[in-house]
Amino acid sequence: MRSLAALALLGLTGCPADTTGQFEQCELDLVLDLDEATPGDTVVASGRPLTDSLDTVVRVDGVDAVDVEVVITDSECDTCDDCRATAACGVCETCGICAEACADCAQSVSFTVPDLAPGPVGVAVFNAFGASPALPLRILESPVDDEQQ
Repeated sequence: MRSLAALALLGLTGCPADTTGQFEQCELDLVLDLDEATPGDTVVASGRPLTDSLDTVVRVDGVDAVDVEVVITDSECDTCDDCRATAACGVCETCGICAEACADCAQSVSFTVPDLAPGPVGVAVFNAFGASPALPLRILESPVDDEQQ
């Protein structure tokens, strides 16, 4: 009976309106450095907006890639970030007024291709800002190891 009363009281009080926020979801604009790779190869996707290795996931044909590392050239990107903040550009929008300040800001994410069967696959990158569309990659057959012959 007490638990029913507690639930009823919780239902009446509700949650405060300021506990939720709005988050902009971006389509990450990325390009892979390779069209083809074998399992174990390192592939790099360059573009924006990227965040940090801790909140970035790369999936190759639905399989989590390993050794995911985000690299952002801090000094050049700090100038870009300052310009974008001053111009009040959203994280997802292209900010024309800051094109020059952002020209040298390089953002990339590298990952190791998981062990998958040969053929075409899609690579998707997810982070706190959003996700990329599936980027095309062709998985090649792994070379035969001389010791296995």
